[in-house]
Amino acid sequence: MRSMTGFGRGTAAHDGDRVTVEVSSVNCRRNIDLRLNLPRELGALEPMIRNEIQAKAVRGCLTVTVSYELNAERRKERFRIDRETAGYIVNSLQALARETGISAELRVGDLLLIPGLVAEAVPIRADDLTDSARQALDLAIQELTVRQETEGQSLHRDLAERLERLRTLVRGVRDNADSALVDLRDRFNERVRVLGLDVSVDDERLAKEVALLAERSDIAEETVRLESHLAQFAELLDSRDAVGHSLDFLCQEMGREITTLCSKTRDTRIARFGVDLKAEVLRVKEQVQNVV
Repeated sequence: MRSMTGFGRGTAAHDGDRVTVEVSSVNCRRNIDLRLNLPRELGALEPMIRNEIQAKAVRGCLTVTVSYELNAERRKERFRIDRETAGYIVNSLQALARETGISAELRVGDLLLIPGLVAEAVPIRADDLTDSARQALDLAIQELTVRQETEGQSLHRDLAERLERLRTLVRGVRDNADSALVDLRDRFNERVRVLGLDVSVDDERLAKEVALLAERSDIAEETVRLESHLAQFAELLDSRDAVGHSLDFLCQEMGREITTLCSKTRDTRIARFGVDLKAEVLRVKEQVQNVV
């Protein structure tokens, strides 16, 4: 079992050029929601990154951030200053200052603001960094997966404990189901007696009414289905596959069965079990939202 939350970082280098990829993930109702933060010059890497992420990360809101650092030689060669143009601008401004009497206090930083004066002599090509980016991404995903599995172990322990509580509550419902029907029949007979109706206990009409009430209050089907859902839940907990959606679906099904059970029963003991079951299933459902 894996949690949807986690973080991973990977770095790879080639010929002194280094690429770093960071992948963070949080829980998400969608299968996958991917956001990329790429330098403009590495925009061509986006399809590769999306394909890699979608092939390895199943669920979660993921943010992938890519950065790079060129080797010392390439950093020196990357930008070119148009010295001829810069000299012309400086001479022109100085001449203008002499003619107008206005002082010209020029700094190098002022020249860098002039469009086109500094140009990219050797443009960065995304293809040159593709292999390093893929390796760094793979390392980041590996670290992310390890952290997700570590947190997944904590989720597994918590869900296993809650599963056992649900089983105990369902056993309580089952153990009280037969006596609840007997109590229902006795209450019905007592009501007939109090009303002074001229009906014997063995009367066929009375038997039919009691049987109808018992059928309407019978929760055997709901109990069996709840036990089946809990058995499936237990199997999924030990699966190595992505089970988040399946666990969420089972929580919804259990919620429906419990609602039906509570609406059918007239027994206060079973009703209390039903309330406790609802509350526990809601807690389980909240935890399941974090499961991949």
